[in-house]
Amino acid sequence: MVEEKKANGGDPQDITAEPLGASFKFGAARKVAKEQLSKLIERVPEVEVAEVKDSIVLIKVDSRDIDGVPYLFTLIYLNPDSIEVMYTVTPEISMRKRRLELLRYVANIITLLSDAYTIDMPSFIQLLDIFLEDIKEFATLDYEKLYTKYDALLSRVEEMKRSIERLNESNEKISKDMIELRDERNELKLRVEELEKYSDDALMLKIQDWIREHDNTIDVSEFCRLYKVRESRVEEILNRMVREGFLEMQR
Repeated sequence: MVEEKKANGGDPQDITAEPLGASFKFGAARKVAKEQLSKLIERVPEVEVAEVKDSIVLIKVDSRDIDGVPYLFTLIYLNPDSIEVMYTVTPEISMRKRRLELLRYVANIITLLSDAYTIDMPSFIQLLDIFLEDIKEFATLDYEKLYTKYDALLSRVEEMKRSIERLNESNEKISKDMIELRDERNELKLRVEELEKYSDDALMLKIQDWIREHDNTIDVSEFCRLYKVRESRVEEILNRMVREGFLEMQR
C-alpha cells in the first residue's frame, strides 16, 4: 500500500505560500516485538522517541519558531504493518526537494532497522517513482543531477532487497536449528523424567513382575506405554538382564 496526503487539500506549488503539513505511507511488516524495536531505534541519531498505542514515533525537529515551538519537523510512525511519515514544509523550502530529502532519510532509517521490518518493496518503489516523476516534471534542477540521485536511491533499494534476502535465508536456517534444538531438548527432558521416575534397578523389578504376570513374555510397546518410558531404554535393561543371568532368551 502506498499513500500520500497533503494538509488543507490541493496541489502545493513548488514553493509553499505558508507552512504546510503533509505525509506519505508505505507497507512494512514489523518482525519483532515493540520492546525489541525500541532497542534498535537507539541506532537512529538525533531523534526523540514516543509511543502511541502499538506504534513507536520518531520525532526529528530541524527548526523552531521564536517561541520554541517546532516549526520544521518530521514524525515517523513505525506501525505494526506500515511506516508513515508526517512532516512540515516552510515557505523557503521546495516541497519536492523536501519530499526527496525525507525519502532518502527514511531509506537510511529502514537500513538501520532492517532487523525489525520487512519492507513491501513494490509499495516503497511505487512511492519513489511517484515522487521522482513529480520532480522530473516541475523541478528546476538539472536532469542529469536528478537522475544521478534517482540512480543512487535505486541502488540503495536494491542493496536493501539483497540484505533482506540474506536475512530471510538466515532466519530460515535459525528456525531449522531451533526446531532441532527443541527436539533434542524434549528428548533430554524425557530421559531426565525417566531417570527421576525409575532407576535401572526399579525398572528391572517392574520388568520381572510383568514377565511373571504375562506367561514369561513382554510386550515392550505396551510396557513402555503403561510406565511412560522409552522403548530403547527398556531394550537396554532387557539386554542387561540377559547378560547378568536374570532372564533367558527363548527361541
